[in-house]
Amino acid sequence: DDPEILSDAPSSWSQTYKAFEDAIRNRQSLLITLLSQLELSQAESMELARELQHTESRVAELSQSVDHAGKDLDKAKEAINFQAKASTSEIKRLKEQLKDLSTNNTTSSVFFGQFDALIGISNDEASIYDESQCKIRLDSIGSFQSR
Repeated sequence: DDPEILSDAPSSWSQTYKAFEDAIRNRQSLLITLLSQLELSQAESMELARELQHTESRVAELSQSVDHAGKDLDKAKEAINFQAKASTSEIKRLKEQLKDLSTNNTTSSVFFGQFDALIGISNDEASIYDESQCKIRLDSIGSFQSR
């Protein structure tokens, strides 16, 4: 911007120099803007990288949770299957006991019916397991023993 140098130069140089100087200032301003945007982009990039790292960490934790839940589910299935098998066996055992009791009850009914007929008790007098009928039976057995 020295006026002596500019005064000796042709006027077209002065205009060219000012245009060149304006272009340099514009480019410097653009460069400063781009550098500022670069810094903002880098800061944003670092923040996104941290978020990505946090998300990846969370995904890994969730994956482990899913694995643990799957293992717990498998254990629960095994326990349920074991209980189901045990219950099935218990039901089978109880059915067999019920069948045995039913057979014993039938055998007892037949025995008491025949015994009642032998000692002269009518089946119409009372049920097979009636207390008074049992007393009559015991009295009859006692009289048979005393003979």
